[in-house]
Amino acid sequence: MLLRRLLQFNVFVSGFFGIAFVFAPTLVLSIYGVGINGSIIFLGQLYGCMQLSFAVVIWKAINITHSDLKRWLVYGLFIGDTIAALVSAWAQMNGAMNTSGWLVVILYSLFAIGYGYSTMTYIFRST
Repeated sequence: MLLRRLLQFNVFVSGFFGIAFVFAPTLVLSIYGVGINGSIIFLGQLYGCMQLSFAVVIWKAINITHSDLKRWLVYGLFIGDTIAALVSAWAQMNGAMNTSGWLVVILYSLFAIGYGYSTMTYIFRST
């Protein structure tokens, strides 16, 4: 049940940020205090496309009954969110974003913890 709710929350967050970055990258980047130029806007829109892709894949994965497929999806999300949390924390501590950047660190960290817990649950359940 925890995994299902975590995946649903991830769909919401990824969908929200995906739409925001694709259609209003300047606004979103300015909230985080990121310097804005044409290249950054383009990269922000690409990030938005990636987040929308994640939202669709995760949305469709919520009801997957094949346990191996779901286990590997969750494991991949755990690895990706852990790396994203570390990179975001490093960027935040080096002044790449204003204090709003801590929201990014917190979100990725929460997802990493949730998917890490779910990954460990799968590992111990299968042994």
